[in-house]
Amino acid sequence: MVQRILEPGQIESLDHTAIPRIRLPERAALLATRAARMRMLADSNPIGGYLRLMASLADAQQQVLANFEAQKPSAEAIARAQQHSMPPVPALSSGRDPAWHGVLHRLLDRVEAASAVTPTLGKVLDGMRANSAEAFDTQADAILAQRYTEIDPVTAPFIMAALQLVWTDLASRLDPRDMPEILDAQGRRFDEARLAASMRTDRNVNGNGLRNVVRMLSAAYCTCCPSGLIACAVANGT
Repeated sequence: MVQRILEPGQIESLDHTAIPRIRLPERAALLATRAARMRMLADSNPIGGYLRLMASLADAQQQVLANFEAQKPSAEAIARAQQHSMPPVPALSSGRDPAWHGVLHRLLDRVEAASAVTPTLGKVLDGMRANSAEAFDTQADAILAQRYTEIDPVTAPFIMAALQLVWTDLASRLDPRDMPEILDAQGRRFDEARLAASMRTDRNVNGNGLRNVVRMLSAAYCTCCPSGLIACAVANGT
């Protein structure tokens, strides 16, 4: 298929106002859409059982999200984030809302009620219910800091699903005006249009090259996906 390649001048002439600076998550359907996608991929996939379990987990996320609201960052935290161009809800913050522990238990209960639980999965769920809040926080810190030798790969998808739900709730209720500007080395706003222009779509970067860039950007966020890199790789066709 012939692909149109934009010259640098054409990219710079695009209407920058047509590109939203902030895209908030679609709270009502985000996780349900993900569940449906995983079920579709599971039918003819060698890890279909795992994908169906993650679909059940995503369904549970959507159900819990419907009646959950985390504590929003304070006005002081938002002002500090804007001042230093930092995220208002940093993943590795020591002030993580402990409400995520309750979210995790609700997810475990809904997964157990919605799917045929094998003896192995039953042991995993029961073992997680017996864990302390401190143990959950220790695992969360290890996952987010990518300390792989400290991570329990069996419980990690459930832990990240709970954290993702909390962050999705917070992100969906943020005012875009409260989000800090991201500046480049020259102090200019680093928006999507500038990113596109900086990619220099000359003849050495074709459609496949752009697809690879998108894939790398997606992989950077896979630690926030409850199904981890495996399902993301399947979804991206890699």
